[in-house]
Amino acid sequence: MFSQTDERNYLPVVEYSNSCWLVHCYLLDIMLTDTNGLLIGRPYLISVIDIYSECYMGFHLSLKPPKARTVLQALHHAILPKYYDFQYNLSHDWITYGIPQALYTDRSNIMMQYYFQEKIHKLEIFLIHYQPTSWQLNLYEINQNSFLVFIKDYFNSIGNKAHRNCLNLDMVEKLLVRYIVDNYNQEINNSLSGITRQDKWQTGLKSAPQIIQKDKLEI
Repeated sequence: MFSQTDERNYLPVVEYSNSCWLVHCYLLDIMLTDTNGLLIGRPYLISVIDIYSECYMGFHLSLKPPKARTVLQALHHAILPKYYDFQYNLSHDWITYGIPQALYTDRSNIMMQYYFQEKIHKLEIFLIHYQPTSWQLNLYEINQNSFLVFIKDYFNSIGNKAHRNCLNLDMVEKLLVRYIVDNYNQEINNSLSGITRQDKWQTGLKSAPQIIQKDKLEI
């Protein structure tokens, strides 16, 4: 299919789920606060997307700029089955997991590090570096405006006004999970398919995804 590490200038046309995933890192347009309500900065989101279905497979949030370790944490989250307790208040399950055949990343210094590439190759994942265009990335980013509206609606529903201006990393993580699971992955994949991203991922599997025990996943 691909060499172990390849160079491309485009995203592939894929025919089934978990064949190719895309890793993308960017700043969320959200300002976080500490426990005292003081502004501390914007969080970085490292997202892992299934290219076939556009489904969110996993992510990692951090106040620090992305590095190899945090990108691998996002991939770790994407590979494993995901379970959330009542605190997340989810209406759906986050059913996506598995190991892709190939992983598309940009050509940043993070993705070119030997440490990162070694971990990916140990999982027998083909690593492909490419230079995305802005319109390509827009296809695979969460709609930040929709997410901001989602956050605003959440705060408007809170009875305790003292908490409305306090948005910390833990709260954003819970809201992001809820947005992805109950909104983004449940949206229609495109006007032609007529099915949700999650349904397209599920029906697009060639076989049951491989399950790796958390303590066996060495990344």
